[in-house]
Amino acid sequence: IIVLIPDLAPDRFLNWTLILLALCGISCSIAGAGIIATAGAFDPRIGISSYFSGQAVGGVAVSVANFIAQVLHDPTDFWAQECPSSVEGRFLDDTENENIQEQQCTPYKGADWNTFVYFSLGCFVLALCIIGYIYIQHSNAADRLHQQGHSALQTDADDDMPIEEQDGSNIEIFSDDDTSPRQTYQGGSTNREVFEVTGPEDDIVLVQEENFDTVSIYKAVSGPVWSIWLTLFVTLTIFPTWTSRLESIHKCQNHVRLQNDLYVALTFVIFNLGDLTGRLLSNKVDVASIGDLSKKLVLIALARLLFGPIFFLCTARDSAFQEVVIHSDIFSILLQYCFGITNGMLLSLSFMHAPSLLPSNASVQGIASTIMNFSLVLGLLCGSFFSFGYVQLGTGHINL
Repeated sequence: IIVLIPDLAPDRFLNWTLILLALCGISCSIAGAGIIATAGAFDPRIGISSYFSGQAVGGVAVSVANFIAQVLHDPTDFWAQECPSSVEGRFLDDTENENIQEQQCTPYKGADWNTFVYFSLGCFVLALCIIGYIYIQHSNAADRLHQQGHSALQTDADDDMPIEEQDGSNIEIFSDDDTSPRQTYQGGSTNREVFEVTGPEDDIVLVQEENFDTVSIYKAVSGPVWSIWLTLFVTLTIFPTWTSRLESIHKCQNHVRLQNDLYVALTFVIFNLGDLTGRLLSNKVDVASIGDLSKKLVLIALARLLFGPIFFLCTARDSAFQEVVIHSDIFSILLQYCFGITNGMLLSLSFMHAPSLLPSNASVQGIASTIMNFSLVLGLLCGSFFSFGYVQLGTGHINL
């Protein structure tokens, strides 16, 4: 709404923007924890996968909308700032350059209806999501899916873990198969009994629906939690602070807008398409069939640290690595697409895997979703802070 008030003082505009952004972040964290807790009660391919695929679709929609807005924007300012020797194929004289520079500094005098409509669409979509969420909460289908998932979990637990010995404080659980590893109850961590089961996958799984404490739940989902943090730390370190500095190798050599003023907007679309692809591909992965998945997720998330130095091989504004740059737009675009795929897959698989390590219980899933959302937000925060140093390193202001 404040974009419709042109007489608003710049400092008040800034203060209101920062306050509203903070409130938006708080609201998103609270809503995200609740949505993930609810989604965790369903089969991962129905709940978590759909939630993250929807997120990715939203990211693509926003990036495409931004790209369209950039297409409709007059590129004259870009030619003047980035390619001052030519505008639309002709050279400028000093007077024209000065006039363009003065136009760039004009005050905000009119209501920005484009921005208002842009964010109003977001509010409209949010309202639809709220209506859909209320419908799901009151639908019989949701109850049936929840009961089926809960029954399946309890049946698996009863079939796979018969109790043979119990001494009051520690419970040793043996499988019917003598070759299976022994599963031991770790007592004393909660008000009631909590089973920490080390199965063939070496993942700790809580299998009895009782009163769990936060530490026990964290131990069960620690692998996905660290995978989420590492994934978002790497992503926010590089995207969008460094990716927005990437340039086409043909910049200012022609007037193809995709290689000039539209290049950054295009890269945002590429990353979000990769993110969507990764989240859709994760739905094809049978999480239950992959052994030791928690450790593998963490190792793959650690491997994404290699993207840091690899992105320095792309052509970028004020890059300190011009001597080793790979002069290819295809390399840059494919790298950003793969970067998006790994981001989407790791996040989706981590959130899909975590509920399977816990009982299908609202309170337990709620605590787990809070822990994982905290890891998500902390990864975003740490990555955004570290991005300052990454850009300084990439531009040569920090020497190793």
